Amino acid sequence: MMQEELRFVHGGNVYEPTADGEPWLDFSANINPLGLSPRVKEALAAHLDGVIHYPDPAMRELRAALSVYYGRAPGDFILGNGAAELFYLYAFVTRPKRVLLPVPAFSEYERAAHAAGAAVSYSPLEEREDFEPDLIFLAEEVRRVEADCIVLGNPNNPTGRLIPGKLLEKILLRCRERNIALFVDECFLSLSDGADDLTPFLPDVPQLFILKAFTKSYGMAGLRLGYGLCADKELL
Repeated sequence: MMQEELRFVHGGNVYEPTADGEPWLDFSANINPLGLSPRVKEALAAHLDGVIHYPDPAMRELRAALSVYYGRAPGDFILGNGAAELFYLYAFVTRPKRVLLPVPAFSEYERAAHAAGAAVSYSPLEEREDFEPDLIFLAEEVRRVEADCIVLGNPNNPTGRLIPGKLLEKILLRCRERNIALFVDECFLSLSDGADDLTPFLPDVPQLFILKAFTKSYGMAGLRLGYGLCADKELL
């Protein structure tokens, strides 16, 4: 049981005592090194009295701001208590039978899939290929294991590897052709150079769900604020 639990332990827990009593050097939580924006600190201080109220369950102001930023309708967004909550919501709502997961990958993907009763198959990312997914192998694995959902991290955690734009487009087209759900975690994307944001593909690929967060990009891990984008209004 302990080994099974350890499989899903990830970083960020700097509150756990260290073996030598020294402070943690935590390389697992990749937070913007510039820290929290002074404007966010000002906004938090200015609205501190608002903590006596429950937040707006429809999150109208944040949806409106995201809508302007991405040029998409407010109804294209779902907000979560951190990005991690949305892994589980997605898995429990879509109920995939089998998830195909390129590995190594963030442990919460697998944990969420298992929690929702899905089987998980693995597509190894090879170091000699610079941890880049192999489209042909991925397509063969989808057919072989009869996966109905693929989960990708872009950039991937823990390899840090970005998936090239052309390869991403091919994966998107395959998923659309075969009606395979594609969950893409872009939580680290804004901290990457030369990254391809998949939001322009949303109208043409209803199978696509994109996960993002304020956590990493804006140094706001303690505020627990993630969001997802999808063109499938019924799913949202």
